[in-house]
Amino acid sequence: TIAVTVKSNSEKPAQIYIQCEFKTLGDCGRHRYTVTNERADELIQVKFDGRMSPSSSGSIVINSDLTGEGSSIRLYGIRVLPGS
Repeated sequence: TIAVTVKSNSEKPAQIYIQCEFKTLGDCGRHRYTVTNERADELIQVKFDGRMSPSSSGSIVINSDLTGEGSSIRLYGIRVLPGS
């Protein structure tokens, strides 16, 4: 599980998406969220095939302005929580 802790940088909610790519391990797809002015965790479930090992670095992309209105967010942290 990837936990992204964010909040809107204004009183107005912001529409964001989070997308990740981990090369040979796979990806998490694209997830859309509405971020309010209260700090919250947005959770993304990721499943990796245990037989593969990373071939190179991956990326997590956060687009904070889906509406094109100049919205911004505060990013407090990205945590990877252990799975079972």
